[in-house]
Amino acid sequence: MPGLGYDPLKDLMPVVNFGSTGVAVIVTPSLPVKTLDEFVSYAKSRPGQLLYGSTGNGSPGHLNGEVFAKLVGIRAVHVPYRVGGQGTTDLLTGRIHFWLAQIPTRLEQVRNGQLRAIAVAGSERSADLPDIPTLKELGYGNFDASSTYAVFGPAGVPSDATRRLYDEVKNALEDEEIVKKLRTAGLEPKLMDSAQVRVMLQDQIARWAVIVKEANIKITGQ
Repeated sequence: MPGLGYDPLKDLMPVVNFGSTGVAVIVTPSLPVKTLDEFVSYAKSRPGQLLYGSTGNGSPGHLNGEVFAKLVGIRAVHVPYRVGGQGTTDLLTGRIHFWLAQIPTRLEQVRNGQLRAIAVAGSERSADLPDIPTLKELGYGNFDASSTYAVFGPAGVPSDATRRLYDEVKNALEDEEIVKKLRTAGLEPKLMDSAQVRVMLQDQIARWAVIVKEANIKITGQ
């Protein structure tokens, strides 16, 4: 992202990670597929014809879509949306064909049959979609596209302040009512300290930099 204006590893202080959200491969029900294998066969017979949505160039949905297409060996066309609701409408009506979406954002439509989940892009099955297998289970490799949520402060925050905030979040995640509310919102509680978050960031920045360059993804309008 040109002209970002800050270095996330130097200018931000990770304090605590508190949860993650899984991602699923969601398809429009007008596609004549019910499993990931059927989807892959269908897409391979129509190279470049299937469209997948995201909330913009460089967004998680875009990057995850690129990785997914490469992983399963298909060619698909990315359709970026400035308004996520329009993308959902187009997916529901079949104007686009699939979306690698955070599970909470499409869960209601999947449960009522308006959309179809065919695989989970995570290290394990989702508690919200227990019957949907992971890509790894289906033999397509270990693809974890989950989103992680953490609290940050500016670089230089005193260590006693970050420790206090970490302790407060840790205590909150031990509260059954708070955990219940997080899970209702589609967030699986996951505690990580500052050092663990920093390592994760370093690993993920390096990983996604390669993907962005290989896919020649450009951010416009900066």
